Amino acid sequence: MKVRPDSIELTADGYPRVPAGKVRKEFLESDDSFPFFGPDRQPTIITASEGGYAGLGGTIPPSNLTVSDVARLVGADRMVDVIGGCPRQLC
Repeated sequence: MKVRPDSIELTADGYPRVPAGKVRKEFLESDDSFPFFGPDRQPTIITASEGGYAGLGGTIPPSNLTVSDVARLVGADRMVDVIGGCPRQLC
């Protein structure tokens, strides 16, 4: 993978490390050697010290958020994508 040294740093594992402030549509589309989309995409590391998830505009729900809370907030008939979580048999 060709990486522009002025824009993307690699972690010890070889993954792109990008400050949250740079992760914008224009940046992601500016260099074809940065595989953020498509079948060749790689994990992108955005550490907390560089803005992390909050720096991308995301928020983590409180640990006591329940399925019933989500149903009440968005409607019980709406499909909701789930990211992460533990398998049911382990929770």
